[in-house]
Amino acid sequence: MGHAYRMAPLVRAYLAEGWQIIVAARHVPHVKGALAPFLEQDGHRLGVVQAPIFLHHPPRVPAQPRSLADIFERTGFADAQLCRPVVRAWRRLLAEVRPDVVLSDFAPSLNVASSGRYPRLVIGNGWTLPPEGDLPSFDGHVGDSVTHETCDRIVEALRVASDGHWQESTFSASLRGEANFVCTMPQLDPYNRHRAEGHYWPVEIPDPPAHRNDERHVMAIYMPGDHPALPLIEEIAQQVRWQILAYSGSVARSPVAGLTYSPEPLHLPSVLPRACIAVHHGGLGMANWCMLHQVPQVIFPTDMEKLLIGKGVQQARMGILAHAGVPSSTLMNIMRTIAQRPLPVPDKNGLKTGSDNETLNALLKVSAQFAIISGKEL
Repeated sequence: MGHAYRMAPLVRAYLAEGWQIIVAARHVPHVKGALAPFLEQDGHRLGVVQAPIFLHHPPRVPAQPRSLADIFERTGFADAQLCRPVVRAWRRLLAEVRPDVVLSDFAPSLNVASSGRYPRLVIGNGWTLPPEGDLPSFDGHVGDSVTHETCDRIVEALRVASDGHWQESTFSASLRGEANFVCTMPQLDPYNRHRAEGHYWPVEIPDPPAHRNDERHVMAIYMPGDHPALPLIEEIAQQVRWQILAYSGSVARSPVAGLTYSPEPLHLPSVLPRACIAVHHGGLGMANWCMLHQVPQVIFPTDMEKLLIGKGVQQARMGILAHAGVPSSTLMNIMRTIAQRPLPVPDKNGLKTGSDNETLNALLKVSAQFAIISGKEL
């Protein structure tokens, strides 16, 4: 859903500049829902089509991954026979659309298929858009021999899967393009200390209010409905006086005293200025929203990406990591404490843009330059 909702401001900005847009989406209904106003108003210039889908479902591996390449290998990206159908499907779609510019969001197969054929602009975050060169492992080291070998296997598989058209030499190149926009607060980028390029304000987050609302009384809950920590959160919710606003995704949860789950995602621009605390599973979008609105966070991570984001939040002194096994009384006391503690103003010095509109304008400028290069000036 985070990727789907990131599309909305992008589509709005590109339509306003006169572009014709084809969105290739993994979950077409989700994206059509997020883009419904634009489809109604500009359906003649906006289309949503099914993206090629990687159908391989790997068995769950209990060992913790060493790097992003480790996760990709488990998914099947080190097997050329699994990758080739997806890369070829992207090439067929690109040949049909014949785009002036490709904007990619965590789509390595699209990056490989479009390499050398179409100008590629990649938007993402620290997790989805690693720095150029050797991939750092999750413990922060560059040059780890096991990670290097895994990257080499994936690079060779993608070369074969592309029928020799993709000739890059690093794993990171499969997630990068000719222009790259890392849209996140630097504190939430697991590769921040290895990255030469700067960061951009996230396009999906409007500027927060100039003055922090000190009359905050809302507890915002944003977690998957099957998250093991939800019963613990529901127990605490019955004992606090905060107004509880919760969303549990597509997995329905029964209401409990003081807590009813919203059928729709929380409207963060109106919720967070009133929130004294937010509880979530470590999604980067939510973490960025809370950091920029100075809302303390309690994060129950569900995977390695969420754990790294939670560590970034904790190191920035903007919240804490937690787990489902903590006693409810202990967690409730911690939550009450951090909800009352003033948070530091987030450090925005590492950002190349200071607002969502500035990032969108930078994207539009590069896209227009790419369109000219491709021979079809707007």
